[in-house]
Amino acid sequence: MSSPSFRSMLLPKTVPGMLLFAMDVLGAFPSQSFFIGDRTSDMEAARRAGCRGIMLCRNGLPTGEHSLKDEFWLAKNLVEAVAYIEKLESV
Repeated sequence: MSSPSFRSMLLPKTVPGMLLFAMDVLGAFPSQSFFIGDRTSDMEAARRAGCRGIMLCRNGLPTGEHSLKDEFWLAKNLVEAVAYIEKLESV
């Protein structure tokens, strides 16, 4: 993986510079990574970075606009998000 530039990390959140930088530093591959966020822009950044998104719900409801065709998983809280990741990793 090539490190994104510092400049790319200053762009809007949907540009995945920060995610790509973190994966590069950690030696992680996008296809094996998850990004947990609470906004649709977080899920767009995850998609653009090539990793899987898990969207946290506020008050039991998703934040912002989304539809069933969106390729991310909804979680009630961080505990549920981590349980989902662990379940996938054990398969």
